[in-house]
Amino acid sequence: MVQLALPLLGLMRAPLTAAVVAVTALAGCALSTPPGHEQVLQDALPQGTAVPATWQTKASSGAVMDDWLKSFNDPKLEALVAEAIANNRDLAQAAERVRVAQQAVRVVGARLLPQVGAQAGARAVHDEDHDGSATSDIVYAGVAWEADVWGRLRAQRAATAAAASGIALDYAYARQSLAATVAKAWYLATETRQLLALAKQSVKVYGELLKLVEIRRKAGKDTDLNIADTRAKLEMAHAQVQTASAAYGEAHRALEVLLGRYPAAEIEAAGRLPPLPPSAAAGVPASLIQRRPDLVAAEKRVIAAFRKEEAARLAFFPDFGLSLVGGRLGDQILSVLRLNPWLASAAIGMSIPIYEGGALRAKVEIANAEQARAVAAYGAAVLAAFQEVENALANERLIARRLPFEQSALANSKEAVRLAKIQYQAGSRDLLWVSSLQADELVIEGVVIKTRQLQRTNRINLYLALGGSFDAPPPARPAEGRSLPKPGPNGRTQLILSPLGLIERIAALVPPRQHRHRYYGVLAPNVPLWAAVTALAPEAVAAQPSPTQTAGEAPQRAPARYLWAMLPARIYEAFPLTCPKCGSEMRVLAFITEAAPCSGFCATSAGPLRRRRSPRREGLLLGRRPTPGPLFSMRSALRAIRLRSRNRNANSISA
Repeated sequence: MVQLALPLLGLMRAPLTAAVVAVTALAGCALSTPPGHEQVLQDALPQGTAVPATWQTKASSGAVMDDWLKSFNDPKLEALVAEAIANNRDLAQAAERVRVAQQAVRVVGARLLPQVGAQAGARAVHDEDHDGSATSDIVYAGVAWEADVWGRLRAQRAATAAAASGIALDYAYARQSLAATVAKAWYLATETRQLLALAKQSVKVYGELLKLVEIRRKAGKDTDLNIADTRAKLEMAHAQVQTASAAYGEAHRALEVLLGRYPAAEIEAAGRLPPLPPSAAAGVPASLIQRRPDLVAAEKRVIAAFRKEEAARLAFFPDFGLSLVGGRLGDQILSVLRLNPWLASAAIGMSIPIYEGGALRAKVEIANAEQARAVAAYGAAVLAAFQEVENALANERLIARRLPFEQSALANSKEAVRLAKIQYQAGSRDLLWVSSLQADELVIEGVVIKTRQLQRTNRINLYLALGGSFDAPPPARPAEGRSLPKPGPNGRTQLILSPLGLIERIAALVPPRQHRHRYYGVLAPNVPLWAAVTALAPEAVAAQPSPTQTAGEAPQRAPARYLWAMLPARIYEAFPLTCPKCGSEMRVLAFITEAAPCSGFCATSAGPLRRRRSPRREGLLLGRRPTPGPLFSMRSALRAIRLRSRNRNANSISA
């Protein structure tokens, strides 16, 4: 690395060179265009791999839904998910990683800005042999700036920004994964509770059966073999209760850890599983790639690797820097001579890599390898996502087909046990046969419980694989939409509007807009004469005082922002104070305050006036029939002004 420092005085002697360097430093080179989504996907997948238009497994058509958590209609589950989102420690770590990544973008971007620093100090030296002392001080400030001529710093900042976006998207996927994990843990706890109840039921069944066997043995109708076999089954049932209790406690403790609680197994699980919601819509495979946060995050990491490789290549070019230093130089000897000077220095430097033992080329190769690894990781994530969706869709159909068979088998098994008990009591069947049927019944019932829970777990896995969010996007507020919001923790910058919010914004653009004035002149909002004019109305309908305003106080009004004559000019493109004959400017000499002349003027000049209700004057309840008074719409007033030459009136506006 060779560094060349060019004094500023020398550059001033060569103005052309200085101008070229300055223009080059300020303009800089544009960064390369990163590969698009289609190009990244084509490079990530093996050659010949095509994304089908529809899923291979039959699925419901339609867009993937958000807010899938509410579809289970389980308020307790919704509360647990909200608690986990707020208190889960792993999610808190992911959120802090997002903050670190966002601040790293600022750190890298700060290198593009001038670096300003200052230093101040003082020193005192005392010589005992010569009984003397000397003091010196130093004060200086400096400004340094590296001109990003080739775009290396900008490429590094773009790489850091892309990596930060990927981390933010990973956080979004972590939120969805946490919600899905909590839901599955909640239903697993419900399953273990049902299995525990089933184990206790088996203890009760075998206990009653043992009593029946002992009664029959005393009557000489049974043998000791049946008593021993029934006792063995009863002991095994007790063991199953302990096993089910352990599983029940483990499921609850795992759920409590997800919620950020101490694992005390204090949560009471539901006694039964809620009804399964309708089948989920799967969308199309192509939309999955751009919808799932983890896949978009993997694509962002590909862009980040592309920018890092670009920055590594740009490191071969020379760097340009500007430094300005000024201050007072304090030195001990100069302080004794009282010659501490004030100095100022300015320089433009250039750093050129000439020989570094192949380090720069090795960094480029490393960046290329990292980029290839990121592309391969993206392809693997895409294929794994397709596999998750296809497996979930296939299991959705297979489990739905399997469950009716198991339920039918359970019903038949219960009926077989009932008939076997009747035959055993009648003496036509032995107890071993009855015990075998009861054991089969308990096993089948446990299988049905597990299948029902598996059906809900698979549905949750399908929602997660499809990229559907567990919560609905927040509704847009009326003040939003003027500019795109800042990127959130999930990296999104788009504005999401509810249907009503979108209609409201479209309606606001239809004339007359919300900010346009409907009444002008003395009837315009914030005009001081409004109260005086409306007080002269026949029914004296004035603005009602507010609850905090006394009866004698006048309402406080802000001054008008525009002249009344400019308001119709803005809307109707007609200036009311322009003479229709000569085009010269007119001025208002007086306004009518009496009802009768105004009514006559309106009747003769413009015909019946269509009155409007001011949206901000609820006290002026004016009907369609013209009533005496000075209140009329501005459109009719403009029409009256245009017909002024035809209908002259001494009491009207005079030029």
